[in-house]
Amino acid sequence: LRRWDGILTFLAVCVVVTSISLTLSVDGTLGPLEYFRDRPIQVETLAAAVLWMGQFAGYHVQYVYTFGSLNAISALSSKVSPLTTLCFAAGLLYTYWLQLRGKLDVFTTSLLALLISMITGKIFSPQYLMWVAPFIAYIGKSNWKWLVSWGIVCVLTTSIYPFIYTYAPDALSVPRVPLFYPFVLLRGAIILGIIFALFYQANRTEVVTPPIIPRFSPR
Repeated sequence: LRRWDGILTFLAVCVVVTSISLTLSVDGTLGPLEYFRDRPIQVETLAAAVLWMGQFAGYHVQYVYTFGSLNAISALSSKVSPLTTLCFAAGLLYTYWLQLRGKLDVFTTSLLALLISMITGKIFSPQYLMWVAPFIAYIGKSNWKWLVSWGIVCVLTTSIYPFIYTYAPDALSVPRVPLFYPFVLLRGAIILGIIFALFYQANRTEVVTPPIIPRFSPR
């Protein structure tokens, strides 16, 4: 039952905080959920790269500046957006299941949760990399595979913003720069590769059962 202590504590805190928030303002509590439901897909996300590839199949993409960011709108948006939400939920549930079985430590679990949230979200911003950098440094250390893969992610992100944004004549022209979506797609593919590599490694890890320490009663 001790395995469930953290989950039950987390759920209890969420219920208490959400109940207080609902008591103070129902609209203020539910507003963020409606915001993320209604907002389009931001152009730097992997989902936007999927919409971009849909152009080769005849699905036109329109770029608009709404909700405080540059977004992509396509006939495929209604299919891609729910799919990314499903991948988000499935990825987190699978991660937590592996951690519950003892195949992931808390640091790798936290890293996977952040990476899954980044890659399946409707928004991708360069500062999100700062969330992940401490876990990458702690888990990857000086391993060359981590240095190369995450180094390429950082170089691609810097190339996208600020450099491609700087060279575009205006904001709406940024996604039409030839290298923009190839860089976004490559970055997303590398992050997905890191996620699946961690899943693969976790499934190869043997579950370590802590030893049972006998308890002796004083005479």
